[in-house]
Amino acid sequence: MTKTIETKDPKQISDLFDDHFSFHGCKGDYDKNNSDDVVQKFLDRMVRSIESKDVSIISGLFEPDFVLKGCKGVYDKTKIIALLEKLPTGTKFSFTLKSSQDTGSSIKYTVSITGFDKNEVIAEFILNKKDQQLESGSVPACQPNAARLRMPRLYLLSCVAFLAIATSSSHATTSQIRMPGVVPEADSYLCTSLELSDQENYLTGFKALTTKGTAHHILLFGCEEPGSDELVWDCGEMNKPDDEMPRAPTCGSKPAILYAWALDAPPLELPKDVGFQVGGESNIRHLVMQVHYMHSKEEPDETGLEITHTEEPQPKLAATMLLVTGGTLPANKTESFETACMIEEDVVMHPFAYRTHTHRHGKEVSGYLVKEDGRQEDHWELIGKRDPQLPQMFVPVANSSMTIQQGDMVTARCVMHNNEDRDISMGATGEDEMCNFYIMYWTDGEVMHDNTCYSPGAPDYRWGREADLNHIPK
Repeated sequence: MTKTIETKDPKQISDLFDDHFSFHGCKGDYDKNNSDDVVQKFLDRMVRSIESKDVSIISGLFEPDFVLKGCKGVYDKTKIIALLEKLPTGTKFSFTLKSSQDTGSSIKYTVSITGFDKNEVIAEFILNKKDQQLESGSVPACQPNAARLRMPRLYLLSCVAFLAIATSSSHATTSQIRMPGVVPEADSYLCTSLELSDQENYLTGFKALTTKGTAHHILLFGCEEPGSDELVWDCGEMNKPDDEMPRAPTCGSKPAILYAWALDAPPLELPKDVGFQVGGESNIRHLVMQVHYMHSKEEPDETGLEITHTEEPQPKLAATMLLVTGGTLPANKTESFETACMIEEDVVMHPFAYRTHTHRHGKEVSGYLVKEDGRQEDHWELIGKRDPQLPQMFVPVANSSMTIQQGDMVTARCVMHNNEDRDISMGATGEDEMCNFYIMYWTDGEVMHDNTCYSPGAPDYRWGREADLNHIPK
């Protein structure tokens, strides 16, 4: 027997035992059957059960007290079954057994799961041998100390929206956050979230994993808590609700905009020594990605962002300020939409990039720094000006040595032309318009707490009237 066991040949070892062999050990009963064979039969059954979409059949895969330790928390049997019911028909997935260990009354096994995402997911489960039901499961990469920048919640049993991928260096890692195969309706705003670890990270680069033909725009928010605990939710607070999707805001409390993308903008790399501080002791405990789908899709979509991050502290902390207006664009008219806000916090901002965003009626978007002298004369300095119909990328500011301080005013203006026979409101849908000017900046200390500047826009708000500004540029 010793020599046979040392060969590690399953067939030779199997010949040592009668077909009805059983062993009553301290931790349970052991039989002749190879644990790999038992698990493989169960995995085959699992595939058939999920494909059946029969709740009663799927329910039979799990014990009543089944729990799954996922990337976002603990999932019980009821929640897992509810997620499995939403699996798009025709999804091709597979479970590949990696290893198994017979522990007596149960088998602990590791499985590679593919088909829900471009990358595999490694998960561990415990299978009750007698009942042939799962007792528990976990995704090791999501558990404490397994990953510095954690993945978000599980998609069904195996698909993860965020996956750390293999482009690590000694200081930086590139990771992805993706939509988990959503099938969006026209003009839908969908969000998914990422829980961050207790280890601080600094985000230093962004790259969109989509095209303008698929996503109208992407926004990345930093939140203390996401607006929902769901895998994906409808976060278009101004558009028509999606009856099949839970509806909630992007964040549970005030969101911080980190990054924005549209119109096939190229990747963004932050300047040396600059990074967005997230996780750890920061106020940003979750990342939330919002995707605006202008058009409906028939095939599952996995739009996402590739994020470069590092655990190495960056001496300069980054933030993004948004200047935005409301208002109405009259039919067959050209109109300017303006906003202005005074910096009230004791901070010195160093702008290094800006971005503009409108829909199809935008002609020019500009941002200015305004400083008032002792004679109450306003001095305007251009932050940036751009045609919003060009790729909506972050581009360098006009003056890289510019600083914005307490008491200064930041302003933005969008010039739009309406060639339609209808008034157009500022809003969230493709039939509305938007006036957005983003300022990405760094500080030597803490960034501002309030990074939003809003005005009601035209016709109710003008620089020279409500903001009492003078020497206004043409």
